[in-house]
Amino acid sequence: MRKWYIKFFLKNSRFINHDRIIIPMSYVFLAAIAALLFGVSAAIQKYSLSAMKKFSMAMLLKSRIWLLSLAIGELGLLFYITALRIGSLAIVQSLLSLSIITPVLGGLALFKEKLKVYE
Repeated sequence: MRKWYIKFFLKNSRFINHDRIIIPMSYVFLAAIAALLFGVSAAIQKYSLSAMKKFSMAMLLKSRIWLLSLAIGELGLLFYITALRIGSLAIVQSLLSLSIITPVLGGLALFKEKLKVYE
């Protein structure tokens, strides 16, 4: 037997379209995952650039860590596009602001970086 709130949702939902039910909050999770992936990608890119002694595009394109960060960013883009297809632009964009703090936390946790006063 279905719970009363599921029955209410199915009966009164604007998300029902030709026998296809889209869970309305799924785009929130997709947007949060996209923000997390964008942030992790930026943290890995920062780490790989700081590991280089001298910057050159040739070395950058040969770096497996840099290419991994690009792949993570592209995966985040797929989650972002999927979230935009399902949900509201205003909510998805506001959740994407999580990608600003993620590189800082990722650098602290993964790469043992230290925060300076001006950061």
